[in-house]
Amino acid sequence: MDKTPKKKGPIRVEAIVPFVIIVALLTAYFMLFFDRQLRAGLEWAGTEANGAEVNVGSLRTSFIGGWLRIGDIQVTNPAEPAKNRVRIGEMRFALLWDALLRAKFVVTQAGIDGIEVGTPRKSPGRVLPPPSAEEGKPSVIAKFKEQASRAVLAEAGQLLEGLDPSAKLKDLGKLKSAERVEQLKGELQKKEGEWNSTLTSLPGDKDLAALQAKISAVQAGGNPAEVAKKVAELGKLVKEAEAKVDAVKKGSENLVKDVSSFGGSISQIDELAKLDRQELEKQLQLPSIDAKSLANQLFGNTVLDRVGEAQRYMTMARKYLPMRSAEKPDKAVAEKPARKKGRTYEFGRQNSYPLFWLQTASISSKGEYSAFAGDIRGTLKDVTSSPAQIGRPAVLTLQGDFPKLSIQGVSAVIEADHTKDIPIERIKASVASFPVLEKKISESEGLKFAIAKAEGAARIEALISGDRFRLAMNNVFNKTDYLIAAKSKALESLLKGVTRDLPKVTLSAVVEGTWSDFGLSVQSNLATALQEGLSKQLQAKLVEARRKIDELVQGNIAKGKAELMQRYNDQRSRLTAQVDEKRKKAEAVKAQALARVDQVKGQASSVQRKATDKLKKKLPF
Repeated sequence: MDKTPKKKGPIRVEAIVPFVIIVALLTAYFMLFFDRQLRAGLEWAGTEANGAEVNVGSLRTSFIGGWLRIGDIQVTNPAEPAKNRVRIGEMRFALLWDALLRAKFVVTQAGIDGIEVGTPRKSPGRVLPPPSAEEGKPSVIAKFKEQASRAVLAEAGQLLEGLDPSAKLKDLGKLKSAERVEQLKGELQKKEGEWNSTLTSLPGDKDLAALQAKISAVQAGGNPAEVAKKVAELGKLVKEAEAKVDAVKKGSENLVKDVSSFGGSISQIDELAKLDRQELEKQLQLPSIDAKSLANQLFGNTVLDRVGEAQRYMTMARKYLPMRSAEKPDKAVAEKPARKKGRTYEFGRQNSYPLFWLQTASISSKGEYSAFAGDIRGTLKDVTSSPAQIGRPAVLTLQGDFPKLSIQGVSAVIEADHTKDIPIERIKASVASFPVLEKKISESEGLKFAIAKAEGAARIEALISGDRFRLAMNNVFNKTDYLIAAKSKALESLLKGVTRDLPKVTLSAVVEGTWSDFGLSVQSNLATALQEGLSKQLQAKLVEARRKIDELVQGNIAKGKAELMQRYNDQRSRLTAQVDEKRKKAEAVKAQALARVDQVKGQASSVQRKATDKLKKKLPF
């Protein structure tokens, strides 16, 4: 019997059930797991960006309400893991539904409240290992820090107490000047052979004697035809003598020039001796007492720390805020964060919503309920995954105070403009007043020199464009108390005398160039005052120490240099005498030939005159 199929109604159970199951599973996932996984992801990303552990106390989302709330964010200070760099009470984000329907995250309004700095942690935060330098090479900042790490004031203390270079430099090592002396000895032996060969090649006594014999063989007298023939023969001999003279002159000039050139090489020994002395000064660590060097060595690390921070924030901004591609101007490119699995796809067109866009975030904090909180206000605008698409830079502005921490007049404007082919970051920040507790100036085994207490003020400006940057900073320390303790009582007394009349310390610095090659200029009134104080007492001792070092170098090369000079001078004297003798003999032969020509011509004229006179007497008229 045929079964008539049942007519389907408008509600299809076989379609609704799977849909309900999927919706139920998605709802369960977002209710039970999404917030937890998003929180873990934010902690991981924050830790990677900060270089130290970031903790998120709570995270809640509502897709129906279109909001996200994050509470108790603790950002570990990498330099002090037991403290937080910053702690944020709550962050609130209102998402745009129109964008959510397109799988975009556009935050129209956000609030950041409860900002605290320097809060203690329940347990020290985990600090990530620093990234390894490229190809095992130290960074330029590390190299500059190494140059600025000399304990210059402790070295000055050793000099004040008296320094005996011979006691500290028992082994001078291989001196460049001594090596050059031995090298020139070998070269001189080779040159002697070349000079003797050149001297032998010049016309000698045998050649000149043969020429003289030819000249002497031409006798005066004879009829006019014979005389003319003799004059022509003597003319050839004159030319031959002139050729001998020219050969001697040219050969002797080249020989004398080569000998003098070798003498110039010997004079370079003194220049190498100066370089040896400078190297030994570095080994002894004789201090440089000019204000510029003192400022670099006393405050260079402080300035370079700021350079390192600027570089780190720039790297972070370019890693997480995409840059415009020169090849595809309508698209933005960013370094992809490391992840285990997955791939991110972004679709869109110009003037549409980017994947992520934080339009405006209001920052506010009241410091009345916490010793670490401040009265902070500010905004964060236009943080996006596609700066070129929205055409505006990301800008953070902050102003406020931390009254309970005695920090006043905090102001900062940070701008990241990645809308063009060349990314640009600008930073302007200042603090009107902040407490300073034990700021190290110079510390070594023999000296501790620090600002024990002061009231500080700071201003910093930075412009980073592509790979080039310029950073300028100015610091002032008022009502300064110093901590000074040195093994050298002379140095301790000098430092106390210099700082007694210096309650205000100024520090200004400019760093400019590329991250792989930049220049550092530091100035400070403390360095100038130390220069003036040290110069009076150290100058004579520096001169004496350098004189003793020079004596050590000269003593090391004196014997070899004297032997070389004696041997060279003997060779030069011998060669000069022999060359002069050859030149004189050649000139004498030439003069003999010319004299013989005149003699022959003169006798011929005399004979002709007598014949003419005899003929005249025979004539009747």
